[in-house]
Amino acid sequence: MTKIKELSELPFIEAYVTFRGQSLKLENVLIDTGSAGTIFNVNKLEAIGVKPEANDVTQTIQGVGGIEFVYTKNID
Repeated sequence: MTKIKELSELPFIEAYVTFRGQSLKLENVLIDTGSAGTIFNVNKLEAIGVKPEANDVTQTIQGVGGIEFVYTKNID
């Protein structure tokens, strides 16, 4: 079972991302029950080889923090 901790009245978990045989533990991942997908910081995922590739879709997203350029990658 995944342990949920509360920070600033928001739910957070630890998550493990595995990509092409390499794994990375991410701490303080916000659980967003209203989101259709999951967003991770690309700078952290580069440690296990996650990077934009030719077949990835790039998009612009906007939120409270401003505008960001992102890419979409499916990871099992």
